[in-house]
Amino acid sequence: MPLSMAATNNEVTVMDFRGNSSVTRRLNELGLVKGTRIKVIQGSRNGSMLIKVLNSKLVINLSTAHGVIVA
Repeated sequence: MPLSMAATNNEVTVMDFRGNSSVTRRLNELGLVKGTRIKVIQGSRNGSMLIKVLNSKLVINLSTAHGVIVA
C-alpha cells in the first residue's frame, strides 16, 4: 500500500518506490531505503505527513508519500 494510506502511529516497512527517480534518490539520501522501518507520527493532514525514519523526523507531501510503497 502507499505510505499515504498508512494510519497515524503505525510502523511500516518500505518495500518499493514509484515515480520520479530524482525523488527516489533524495528519499534514499534521507534514509528511506527498501527495508527501512518508518513510524507515521501524523497522517495526511494539510497535504503532508510527519514520519520518523531512523532517528529523524521528516515531513513529506502526499504525492511523495503516495510513491513510497510500504507493508
